[in-house]
Amino acid sequence: VCSQRRGNNILLIGSPAYSEKLRAWQALCVLCPLIPSDSKIMVEMQSMLSASMALNLHNKIRYFMEVFVIKLAKRENTIASRGSSSMLTWLIEQLDCPTLSLQHVSSLMIILGHLVVSKDISLHANMRKMLASTAPWLGATQGFTRGISQLLVFELVPRLDDLRHDEALANVVHYLSSNPDMQKLRKKQLKFFEDLFVDHDLRSMLEIPVDESN
Repeated sequence: VCSQRRGNNILLIGSPAYSEKLRAWQALCVLCPLIPSDSKIMVEMQSMLSASMALNLHNKIRYFMEVFVIKLAKRENTIASRGSSSMLTWLIEQLDCPTLSLQHVSSLMIILGHLVVSKDISLHANMRKMLASTAPWLGATQGFTRGISQLLVFELVPRLDDLRHDEALANVVHYLSSNPDMQKLRKKQLKFFEDLFVDHDLRSMLEIPVDESN
């Protein structure tokens, strides 16, 4: 249901297909703690998520998809307790594709942005690769993606001791930290992640007002 494609047009709010996808993602958010951590299941899950992110989806459906991936990455990192997460690695590898749709890359940026800003999982083993995969999106035509990529680069470079004295990266970080427009944009993106609620459980899900999707 989550990854099923129904034509190229976005689903109409209130349609059976819209409601079905919305409820499916909400159910996964609630059931995330019960999903087995078996590696084969995680590979299948990643395949489903890749197909789902590529779909043209309404923002509300995409929000719960992003929440589910965030919860899954946090849970996996907690179980592994190794400072490395296959889900996090997979997310970073997804960014390496330069032909992602705007919605697809936006979801990846939201997920990775939350994980970096919240500091809820260990990034040590993945920071260098995340920086390398994020940097190209500094030139994205979509402002939202470009803004989060700037925030990620600004956050990641100072955490990598061996890159602090790299002249090129140091100049990029200096520009991002000193330019007034970049400061305003970073403040806006930080506020976005501050307001992003991801700790949904059954109670909070049931408290969401019913809309036209029923």
